[in-house]
Amino acid sequence: IEAVRFATVDFINNLDIGQELLPSQLSTHLMTTQNILSAGVFVRNTTTPMDKVFPASGKHVLRTSSDKIDVFTTN
Repeated sequence: IEAVRFATVDFINNLDIGQELLPSQLSTHLMTTQNILSAGVFVRNTTTPMDKVFPASGKHVLRTSSDKIDVFTTN
């Protein structure tokens, strides 16, 4: 679980200036770099699928830390 959390943080923190976060790209990244079969990206503490996230402007970047990322497993 920690590896998936850190892979998520690395993916987000490597986005370029002005680049949006696309949940589908994050899911694909996690499925190709981690030992998981599927990945869903949700708004924290909800069952709402996450939508695209844009930086404040084309001159800003999106960044996160591991304490802001929750990872869960399902059967």
